[in-house]
Amino acid sequence: MSGHDANALLVDDKAVLTDQDRRYVYVVGKDDRAERRDLKLGRDIDGQRIVESGLSGGDRVIVEGMQRIYYPGAPIKPKKIADAPKLAQSQRAHAK
Repeated sequence: MSGHDANALLVDDKAVLTDQDRRYVYVVGKDDRAERRDLKLGRDIDGQRIVESGLSGGDRVIVEGMQRIYYPGAPIKPKKIADAPKLAQSQRAHAK
């Protein structure tokens, strides 16, 4: 990893969904509702993708249970799951 990548925001590749030619994730939004975030992604590092744009450090990315999210804004019951090694500054969440 270069010095430029050392502070990169990473997201678990399992969380990334595709809509035609766009890639996106769901995050835990206000009032525990799923919010879609379109992403510009960089290269892969051990199953994690560098996020070039679309997320900020405090976002809680949903990595499991996406099949229960039928539309953006759907109510969810997030549950924090164990962090992967240095999953950047974002947090992982599980939609139940």
